[in-house]
Amino acid sequence: MHTKTPSKAFKRLKVAIVDDDESLHDILTDMYSDSDLIEIKYNFTSSRKFMEDAPILDFDICFLDISMPAVDGLLLAQKLNKKPFIFITGSENRLKEALSLEPIDIVTKPFNKNRLDHAIERAFELIGEKIENVLFNVAESKSKVKIHLPDILYVNTDEIDPRHKTVVLRDGTTYTIMNSSMEELLYIARHLVQVNRRELISIDLVNQVEHDLVSVKYSGPAKIPLELTIGNSYKNEMRKRIFYL
Repeated sequence: MHTKTPSKAFKRLKVAIVDDDESLHDILTDMYSDSDLIEIKYNFTSSRKFMEDAPILDFDICFLDISMPAVDGLLLAQKLNKKPFIFITGSENRLKEALSLEPIDIVTKPFNKNRLDHAIERAFELIGEKIENVLFNVAESKSKVKIHLPDILYVNTDEIDPRHKTVVLRDGTTYTIMNSSMEELLYIARHLVQVNRRELISIDLVNQVEHDLVSVKYSGPAKIPLELTIGNSYKNEMRKRIFYL
């Protein structure tokens, strides 16, 4: 239901590219200069240089070629200290060996953007959901406020400006988040489920789904409705999420 990717107000994955083909760096940098999912932060044409620098670099994922001088991508992947990686390679004869290293994906050269987009989206699904703290612009503060995503229990669309969302946290704190869509919040806070066009609820608070109503199990300090009406467009997703709890 929610396929929109998060805006740059949210964390993008920081990428290190290691490939001895200089033209690939230019292509990828140009291709993803305006990406909502990734930020290409490091470019290395020397795998040995990358291996030396890697311990002090700040990156979330690595795009690796397989066949490179000095240190090949297969050996490099094993030395990434469990950092996730995607192989972008023309070495089709080494794919079986590459798969044994459990990359997020293998994209073969020459590739089209849609194919690499799919790999990046998969990476964001696997890595992005580990993001727990996000800075938001809120109406209650002149500066951004860091919110611990798992603490969000309930979200309601602002009555005056639907671009803004009222977010209720576990300790009862309430913020009005500026210019945030439901799709963006669902994408980064995977414990939330959409009940209707205006409301999200933590899946852990759902007690029962019956006909058009969701009963909420909650007795804490926050002001959260104990009964919500399910919108027709959200019934299937709601029941699916409940079923797989």
